[in-house]
Amino acid sequence: MKITGFILAVSVSAVLGGEMLQIDGKPVEIVKTGQYSPEAVSDKLAAQSFTDALLPVRRSFVYGQVFWNGYAKQFTYAPYFEFKPVEGAVKYRFTVKGADGALLEFVADSPYAALTPVWGAVREGDTTVKAVGIDADGKELGVSGESKFYRMPPFDNRYAPKAKSYLEAAKDTYHYLLTFEAIQHLKKGEPSPNYTRYCYPSKMHSAIIEGLLEHADLDPSVKAEAIEIATQSANFMIRTAIPAGQPLEYLPRTYLMPTTEAGKNLAAVSKLGTIMMIYPVNTGNAMIRLYNETKNQAYLDYAVKIGEQYLRLQREDGTWALVYNIEDGAVVSENACEPVDIVPFLNNLGMATGRNDFRESAERGMGIVKKRIKTLDWEGQFEDTKVQAAPYSNLSKHPAADSYLFITEIWKREGRVLPPEFIAQARKALRLAEDQFVVWRKNNWMLAPSAMEQFNCYKNVDASIAKMIRFYLLMYDLEKNPLDLAKARALGDSLTRIQMANGRIPTWCDWKKGPDSDWINCMYAAAHALKLLAKYDDIQ
Repeated sequence: MKITGFILAVSVSAVLGGEMLQIDGKPVEIVKTGQYSPEAVSDKLAAQSFTDALLPVRRSFVYGQVFWNGYAKQFTYAPYFEFKPVEGAVKYRFTVKGADGALLEFVADSPYAALTPVWGAVREGDTTVKAVGIDADGKELGVSGESKFYRMPPFDNRYAPKAKSYLEAAKDTYHYLLTFEAIQHLKKGEPSPNYTRYCYPSKMHSAIIEGLLEHADLDPSVKAEAIEIATQSANFMIRTAIPAGQPLEYLPRTYLMPTTEAGKNLAAVSKLGTIMMIYPVNTGNAMIRLYNETKNQAYLDYAVKIGEQYLRLQREDGTWALVYNIEDGAVVSENACEPVDIVPFLNNLGMATGRNDFRESAERGMGIVKKRIKTLDWEGQFEDTKVQAAPYSNLSKHPAADSYLFITEIWKREGRVLPPEFIAQARKALRLAEDQFVVWRKNNWMLAPSAMEQFNCYKNVDASIAKMIRFYLLMYDLEKNPLDLAKARALGDSLTRIQMANGRIPTWCDWKKGPDSDWINCMYAAAHALKLLAKYDDIQ
């Protein structure tokens, strides 16, 4: 599969020389140091982290795009803001008020200056910044802009140790899920009516199929039982798919009517007659994997039927509309799907069947991925939240991480060398994901270190922690920077500490919530990340 056309985006870089920091070759004076300044710590990884945090994720107005952080809720890296020029102003005075009430000031040439000069001294917590335009005599001419946000501390390499080995934790979670009533019930050929999240069938069943097969790879003693349940899960998805003859025939359903009292207020009720097109491919990939395991042609045939709908529905620009109405096949949401699962599915299907049309469709689908890499508008798309209404209004680290994960996998499989510009872009995407979604210190969050899901659901989620672990491990593989591995381990350690004695990892990182609040797909993602992390145990 050809994936070409990546360009080296404008980036920031730093050189520390004495007390002077350089951003893109221009010196930036540090006017105030503090607890998050590099010289405040002796640990080398913490100092590296603190230095990196003085740099913004991206410069302003790159490629003419609007600021990506207009809806941001927190910052770990020194931010820029879309403040306005003030008529007659020759410089701008920035005043930052931290959670401790301290006022920190610096003067810059532009209203778009990063908070780098004082960032190391800004304490954790609710923070405000105000910029005013000033004339040559320092007289204030008007307010350029104001913003409020949460100042997240950077990684400091001082966290509680893991509760058990990563591999032991992974095995415990896989075992818990195998014995979980909602999964055991599938032996009867249908989902448990007692598990609320089965109202999201494509998401749940695809995760169960792939998770069970992964468990069997880790522990061959459960293989027979795992395949038995996986085939029942797959058969249910095929049996309940949209019937032949309808506009969206054969596609697996995104929603089913909830069967529990707790499910009556879920999004599945109001969205029952729709398909969100990021999910059928999850079922398709699970079918391919199950076919590879069982050689039952029915599963590959069903994956082909799913793939053929994606061929039919692909738009002229290579994208797919996000939401369709089942009854008439009409588009409900014109937003383009984040194709981070669609492209790999079509590529996998092309390899499994030898059909070039699937591979060609995958290549055409890369256009929106390249656009996201350029703009950083990594749109969060979830079946139970609102569709993003404006650019950057619902960012999520998932499409950012998944884009680089799947591209790297394809290139390595084809024996291609990853170009330096691609690695630089991956680094920038990782910095944005950490900046907006990783929690390094616990304040009002349930767990730290941890990770949040999306702007529309800004909560600790085990699958979000898992995705960031995988993203850090990817960057470690690409650059061998020990800081990336340290961050991955800190997040993995958190998963072991939140894990319960029976192996359960609460989706919301909250022991008080019962098992019905868990999302099976999220727990399988956590187990997968822990299993991957265990492969790095011998690295010091």
